[in-house]
Amino acid sequence: MAKVWPSRLRPLTLRLLSAPVNAHFIKEVIPMKIEKTLQTPAAFLYSKIVAPVQADIAAASHRKVEVDELAGYTYRKQFPDGEWAKVKITQNVINREFAMLTMTRFSRFKVRYLITPLSADASRVQVSETVQPVNWAAQLKQMITELFVGHKRRRNVGRMLDSIERSYMTA
Repeated sequence: MAKVWPSRLRPLTLRLLSAPVNAHFIKEVIPMKIEKTLQTPAAFLYSKIVAPVQADIAAASHRKVEVDELAGYTYRKQFPDGEWAKVKITQNVINREFAMLTMTRFSRFKVRYLITPLSADASRVQVSETVQPVNWAAQLKQMITELFVGHKRRRNVGRMLDSIERSYMTA
């Protein structure tokens, strides 16, 4: 006798069969989230976060892009080893939020900075980063990398935020 599936499972089975073979195995690898309160105004912090992106765009396209033009901007970034990535600015709310998506052959990196002003000279920043590999081999590589050097990446983001705070204190 054939097994009768409940109607609530049938659509799920059909969706999995029509999806790419490895799609249900691939997930975002260990997201990184850092929240820190800095003694800097939100505008100063935002300008320091956006400045390297503007420099990358200027190097890639040989044109200067203003801060208010960044939302939705897409460019191709060339790395020293010959690899390249497509970078898209997904969110840009001046002095409040900045998010971008970097797509390489192997992964999609999502980075988001959420800035909350606390006072005239203090703000809180939340940095979140997620990696979505394109296949199981890239996912395995990313998980191993996260295991061995993930703490260094989190530490470096913390140091970057401390450096921004120090540059404001000395300016």
